[in-house]
Amino acid sequence: MPPKKFPISELNAAKKDIKFKKKKVNENQSIVMYKSKNAMLLERNKIISNTLFDLQAKYKVLKDDYEELSNNYKKLIDGNGIISKRRIAVHESGKRSRLDFIKDIYSNFVLANANSPPDKLFIERLAEYFEFQSCANLVSSKKYTTEEAIKLFLELNMTQTRFKILLRSLADQNISPSFYSIENSLKGQATGKYQYSEYHSNDEVNGNTIAGCFAVDIEEILKDRIICLYDAHNLIYKEKIDESGSSIFYVNCCLGGDSGQGSCKFNIQPELRNANHSSMALSIVAFWFGKDTRNLMEHFLKIPIERIDEINKNGFNITINDKVVKVIIKFYFCSDFMTTYNFFGLKGQCSQYFCYLCRLQSGSNKNRKRLSDYNSRVAEYRSLEHSQDNLDYSEKSDPLSKTIESKNIITPWLHIFLGLFKDEFLELMKIVKDEENAEDIEERIFQFIKSLNINTKNYFETFSGNATRKLLVNIEELMNLFPLKPEYDLKKTGLILLGDIQTAIFKSNVNNLSNLELKIEALESIYKEIPRHKLTPKLHVLLDHTIDELKHNGVLNLFSEQGELMKIVKDEENAEDIEERIFQFIKSLNINTQNYFETFSGNATRKLLVNIEELMNLFPLKPEYDLKKTGLILLGDIQTAIFKSNVNNLSNLDLKTEALESIYKEIPRHKLTPKLHVLLDHTIDELKHNGVLNLFSEQGGEGQH
Repeated sequence: MPPKKFPISELNAAKKDIKFKKKKVNENQSIVMYKSKNAMLLERNKIISNTLFDLQAKYKVLKDDYEELSNNYKKLIDGNGIISKRRIAVHESGKRSRLDFIKDIYSNFVLANANSPPDKLFIERLAEYFEFQSCANLVSSKKYTTEEAIKLFLELNMTQTRFKILLRSLADQNISPSFYSIENSLKGQATGKYQYSEYHSNDEVNGNTIAGCFAVDIEEILKDRIICLYDAHNLIYKEKIDESGSSIFYVNCCLGGDSGQGSCKFNIQPELRNANHSSMALSIVAFWFGKDTRNLMEHFLKIPIERIDEINKNGFNITINDKVVKVIIKFYFCSDFMTTYNFFGLKGQCSQYFCYLCRLQSGSNKNRKRLSDYNSRVAEYRSLEHSQDNLDYSEKSDPLSKTIESKNIITPWLHIFLGLFKDEFLELMKIVKDEENAEDIEERIFQFIKSLNINTKNYFETFSGNATRKLLVNIEELMNLFPLKPEYDLKKTGLILLGDIQTAIFKSNVNNLSNLELKIEALESIYKEIPRHKLTPKLHVLLDHTIDELKHNGVLNLFSEQGELMKIVKDEENAEDIEERIFQFIKSLNINTQNYFETFSGNATRKLLVNIEELMNLFPLKPEYDLKKTGLILLGDIQTAIFKSNVNNLSNLDLKTEALESIYKEIPRHKLTPKLHVLLDHTIDELKHNGVLNLFSEQGGEGQH
């Protein structure tokens, strides 16, 4: 039975009018005051007692919920998952039953994850894997092999504990091997493309034995990945024909590493058109249950890096569309600062030469130079070939790779902005501590952070890369919560400018670098005005290497995930509302939104472009949408102009196509596709040749307009 709830009037008793009987005039005034005060205290005591009782009742409910969750969690740990047994196999079930199956898997994971839902990528990857492999495949219903389960474990990027819980909750379905077999496989003798190994040491931090695996055939892994991405039209490459008439593909690949949650992995990622951070784009080359220390890298990366250096020098042949193609791969490297220092054999950010890109002298950590100490800074790319005794320029040991140059080290922008934002934000919070209403200010700030769906309970989540990106996008609103006092001004201005730079970095290319360059110079000027502001490694890379990297690579997000309009919408707080309004508008044009091929058929697209301005007005009014929205509106104008144009008025159409080309050039990494090429380069010639552009159009001019 739930506890008895008290009416609000009783909890609000402090607001009642307290009536006292009028005393005789001759009664002592001090006694009257004493009795009045005593009556008020008794009344307040009653209110506090009622409030305490109410809190105890709420605590009991929470305690019951917690115990129920703990019991469910214990069942999962013990292998007694709550998924009900199926009467028929998954692959023989109907669509609804298969969806319920996925839902059960998800629900079990939420319980095992302390009632916290996983991220979107996990849900999509999990649903895709089980639905496609177990449900859609009607031919085979065999149990997954241990190798397939390990592949899933690596792709989902889960901790061992969570993956173990997930497999145990699926035990009744008989589709996955036990986690015990996976553990044994990781420690056993290798077969196939991966070799399993153990590293033995006396290191108390990493433990005595570190288990892991590494790829022995990098070329075969890359061939599989390139063919898969090429078939999916998601691979960025340049094709040239040599003197013999054979094709040569030039492909960029990024080698990256990261550690966390007790494990470390290195992977290779080709440059892609879309979804660069998807697990389907990554190929694991090494994985171990330990930190990203130099000794573990030397052990688990020795063979993979030797193979990568060979490929970086010579490339390899591959068969695409029944033709032998030569593939030349250019390898880049991208990781956080500590992993980069260890990989290239440098001492780190506390040494006198703290930059892995150049030989700028900064002083050691104790006597680090301030930003104002530099009259000028030369930041030319350094050679990563170490001196004979590894003593010059903070060298520690030889680089693991002999072919990756310093100019091909890609800046980890999430880490850069995370570090710079965190340092300045925490300095602001220290100043807030001296305010009289410090608690109120802090509460408003943390409530704002929570409103962006950022977890403030765990420090590492509040200042993660993605959380920092959200905060910098909304930096002006955040800064408005701080007091309007001179001591805050410089730091607030610096953070607002840092947010502008973050936006500019992912829009910049070699044709419009002046805007970014001006913002970076302005940030340096502001930081020089802040007393004792030091030139940290992250700030140095932002101020001194950003423009050089932009000139060298053409863009600053060579391997970063970039989405189009609807993918940008996914990051909005009210994404579902925006999507719903857009799809309702599409439906209002009598366009079927249930089937993809009908939503984007020729006639449907014609309707959308006729009404393109109304459609674009449904998207947020933010800078990141502007170029794409303007391009689509202009595309609608071109559609109208094409069916009205003739040889006597082609100048209007010519101007519109030139304007569209100018807009697309401003969009980073916008490719010249076959369709865009025909529109930009052949439309006017066809108009001049035929007199009109709808000579045999199925719809005439009147119907078209």
